[in-house]
Amino acid sequence: MTQRLLAISLALLIGIAPTLGFAAQKGDQKALRAALGLFKQGSMALQAKDFDAALKLFRKAQATYEHEPLIILALAKTLDSAGEMKKALRYYEIFIRQVNPTDPERKPTLERIQVLRKKLAAQPAVLVLKGLPTGALVKLDGKTVQVGAANQLIVQPGVHRIKVSIGSRIPYAREGIPLAAGQKLALDVVLLDPVDRSKLSRDHTWTWVAGGLTAAAALGLGIVAVR
Repeated sequence: MTQRLLAISLALLIGIAPTLGFAAQKGDQKALRAALGLFKQGSMALQAKDFDAALKLFRKAQATYEHEPLIILALAKTLDSAGEMKKALRYYEIFIRQVNPTDPERKPTLERIQVLRKKLAAQPAVLVLKGLPTGALVKLDGKTVQVGAANQLIVQPGVHRIKVSIGSRIPYAREGIPLAAGQKLALDVVLLDPVDRSKLSRDHTWTWVAGGLTAAAALGLGIVAVR
């Protein structure tokens, strides 16, 4: 009785057809009733478009009675409604693995999975250039590009290279940057001023020269040692 009541209640609350053999044999009736109460609260939050509250309640319902696929489906639908496509897709796929092959929700869920996969694959990547100075020239894959709001570049998935330059500063350059669909990657752009040797003190200059000679000698010894 309680299991059948839960099946009908869950189905009606999230707008799906009741399924036979809905509740798993595992689990006790007390946990089942507690899950139903949490699910009802979560469904009301979902109807009010309070997605955060709905997710918390559905997750509590899942933790209380983990053997029910429709709770997983409710989580997927909530995340889907909130625009969390990646997370929604993950829960839809869990539902498919757990649900009975004859369940009427299986086919529409599989169709939704295909839609989400296509949408995610078509999403561009976002490159954030942190610390980008005003007026800097930005080249992506050798082409000059305009940086958008919050120093963001919208790019296609793939492997890219970027170069940032301004005035006489040493340019910032990165190659082989892999970006997946929907990925957001932040880069710390640092453009250093070149060293003006004419402004260095003589002592400092000799220190710099001596240091360079020492490094070169060490490198030479290292090459000899390798050989």
